[in-house]
Amino acid sequence: MNYLAIDIGGTFIKYAVITESAEIISKGKKPTDTENLDVFLDTLEEIYRDNILLTQRRPFSSTVLLQYHWDLPLNRPSANG
Repeated sequence: MNYLAIDIGGTFIKYAVITESAEIISKGKKPTDTENLDVFLDTLEEIYRDNILLTQRRPFSSTVLLQYHWDLPLNRPSANG
């Protein structure tokens, strides 16, 4: 089975399709949009969609391994309301 691993950082979103034995099938990176949450989420969707297409001929897990850093100022509501 193959997995999509995503590392969301403050500058780039790095991603790779990996096998259970940690072989990298494909990898890439896209800039992290820290100003607009919709653009950020669209980028994640694009990465997921593009990598599903790349792995159609191989078993693919719908599980996404996601590492994230919530220090990104994604215009989230503040804890104080």
